Order: sequence, then structure tokens, then C-alpha cells
Amino acid sequence: MAIDFSPQLKIKPTDELLKMYEEAYKYRSDMHEALITELNERQIDTKAMVAEKEAKFAANEELLNKGKEGNELYMLLFAGLALLGGLAGIIAGYKYGYSKVVSYSDKVFFAYNERTRKYGRILFWAGLLFAIVTVALKADQYRTR
Repeated sequence: MAIDFSPQLKIKPTDELLKMYEEAYKYRSDMHEALITELNERQIDTKAMVAEKEAKFAANEELLNKGKEGNELYMLLFAGLALLGGLAGIIAGYKYGYSKVVSYSDKVFFAYNERTRKYGRILFWAGLLFAIVTVALKADQYRTR
């Protein structure tokens, strides 16, 4: 359901509207459209602003598409914890393997690059397996007593 934001935008000063435009990713799409309409009615050329925003969004998506590289020291530490059946290793593996982030234009990307995600998935499943084995061995110890 689209909301008519034009009455609220008409009473705002131009510099506030320009600030809102810079932070357009914080607002709904119908607010953004009403904002552009209001700026155009005030004789402010939005073409350059739109091109700049699109370039910023494209750069953001390109960066997110690559993904971050995981910290190797932390990944080794969490690998040790996962092999000990530790919950921290499982959580870190899930974080590295499956975390996602959202771009300015609401597209979803994996937070980490492919290499880190692969390592994270291995870490997660190995940690889970070792945790199950550890619990099974402890249960067997208590049963044989």
C-alpha cells in the first residue's frame, strides 16, 4: 500500500530534503519517489543526484558481491574449538559460512567471500559432528558406570 508523503515533504526545508535524499536507503521506495517529485517541484535538478546515487549503490553491490575475507587467525582458533566440540567453533563456522548482508538497494549477499564461506561450512559441520560425538561418548561413559 503506497502512502502519500507529499504533504509532509512540502513543509520541510530544501536542505533537509537533500539530506533525506542522501540517506534514501533508510526510507521506503514510495517516500523516495515523493522526495524526488518534491525536489523537482522546487526546481532542483535530481538527474545528477540520481546518477551519483546509482553509482554509489553499484559500488556498494560490487564490494558486497566480492565478500569479506575472514581473519585467518580467528578461523584457526575457532577450528580448534570446533574440533573440541565447542559451541564457539560451531557458531563461528555458521557465521563464516552462512552470514548474509543487505545492500543499499535491498539485495542480499553473502557476507564473506567464497573461500571463507567454504571454510566456514566445513568448520560448522565438523564442529557439529565433533559435538555430537563428544555428547555420545559422555553419555556412553555415564551409562557404563
